[in-house]
Amino acid sequence: KNPMRVAQRVYIFLVGVLTSVVLPFGVLAATSDTPGPSIVLRILQIVWIVAAVVSFGILLYGFVQMRRSQDDLLSHEQAKRIVLYSGIACAISIVLLGVITFFILRSQSQQSTTPPTPQETQIQGGFGQPQGLFINVTQHYPTRDQRNVPRNAAILISFKEELNLSSVQASQETLDSKAVSIQKLGSNDVPQGDLVLAHVQGAEDKKSIKIIPDELLGTDGESSTKYKVTIFPTVQTSQRTSMLGGTGSYAWVFYVGTVIDIAPPQIVSVFPGARESIPRNSLVQMTFSKAIDPTTVKKTFIQFNNNTSQTALDGTLSLSNNYRTIIFTPTEICGSNACNQRVFCLPKSGRFTGRIKTANITTPRSANQPNAARIPFDGVTDAQGNALDGGGENGLKKDGISQGTKDDDYTWTFATLSTMETTAPTLLSVIPGRNGTRVDRTAPLQLRFSKIMDIGSLLTTSIVLDKVANYWLDSTLDLDKKQTVVNLSHDELKENTIYSPDVRGDVRDIYQNCFASCAGPLQ
Repeated sequence: KNPMRVAQRVYIFLVGVLTSVVLPFGVLAATSDTPGPSIVLRILQIVWIVAAVVSFGILLYGFVQMRRSQDDLLSHEQAKRIVLYSGIACAISIVLLGVITFFILRSQSQQSTTPPTPQETQIQGGFGQPQGLFINVTQHYPTRDQRNVPRNAAILISFKEELNLSSVQASQETLDSKAVSIQKLGSNDVPQGDLVLAHVQGAEDKKSIKIIPDELLGTDGESSTKYKVTIFPTVQTSQRTSMLGGTGSYAWVFYVGTVIDIAPPQIVSVFPGARESIPRNSLVQMTFSKAIDPTTVKKTFIQFNNNTSQTALDGTLSLSNNYRTIIFTPTEICGSNACNQRVFCLPKSGRFTGRIKTANITTPRSANQPNAARIPFDGVTDAQGNALDGGGENGLKKDGISQGTKDDDYTWTFATLSTMETTAPTLLSVIPGRNGTRVDRTAPLQLRFSKIMDIGSLLTTSIVLDKVANYWLDSTLDLDKKQTVVNLSHDELKENTIYSPDVRGDVRDIYQNCFASCAGPLQ
């Protein structure tokens, strides 16, 4: 047989095989989202380029043979068949090369879709974010997934850094929805209606804001209405940089019930207690029954006086524990702790009076909101605008009604020693225990510390739950035992997964001693 004819037939056969068998793999590769198929497409492209070049070379060879064999009819016919078959093969190769190239371009367009802008990238984080993803939001009210939120609640947000208040205001005190948006959600989380219109005010510490919806939240006749709050990267620090640090927006949801909250906040506990003598490196800690409006946490409303010198104590106020605990830190530096952090002290061997001022209420007293504070607030209120029911000295006269007068200021006295307390706090118990099995995947973790803790140091940056995107803390004081209990709520834990919660050294007790991280329960 003629070797050229044999090679020609083999080539046509291979082209047919590539067309009928390999091409479907190209289609499959082009419609897949995995990175492997793009390599397959590139290989097929090279195959068809080679096939097209070979086919074109044989076609040229056939034309040369036709010119040389014009006097030899048999050779001329053979050359014509070469031109015909190679032309068909060349055409098929070019068409299939074009198809594969189209698939490659289509695959590249899918993979190179413009990534979402930071405003579209949402961190659905709680106060805990693994691997440092959590941004400058330190707490907010309502908390994540909170149920039965009062219809008259304000939305409170606190940041780690000082805020450029104008970056969240569209004009005057009007909330800029491009900075913080509030959206009602329907079934399947479909947005309902327009964004909630609101006003926004800043707190004295320049790190917290209060957002007051223009109308009551929730829906008449509905037992639960879902809302989503989104904080966008356009929110700025006082240095005009993004508060979220380019990590995307931060969002959470909560559920509004049917109740309008008219109950005044009350004092749950204070440290130091009434007439208690404490080491001078103590912080003053006041815990309330409800979330407190951060714009009312001011030095003019919360005061500490030195009874000996008849002077006011200088210090700073901060809100923690989901806005339920206010911490007073004096300004005098008296040393450092084991973690090389500064320690602040009260004057030694002194006697002091603390006063938490209530706000005047509206007059005449509203029948629907009898404890509503008069605007502008001139004392401490909760997140619903109810004035404090302080109950006078040591809170003995609190009765669930705010009088809006000095009778409802909370006052107490305490003293300092000349000594300092320097013993490190430890963990007494943890639930679930060490190496625990069959753990309830939805139950909060519980940590009991050996001392009264600085609740402001109990943060998700200092108590870390690995492998969980969303978690948040709630702390209570056991004053009888002088201990602190921390409940760590979280997303549902994964089945058959080992978790290793980490309590870090920047956790401090009320005396500013850092946590002894190597000491804890063995079970």
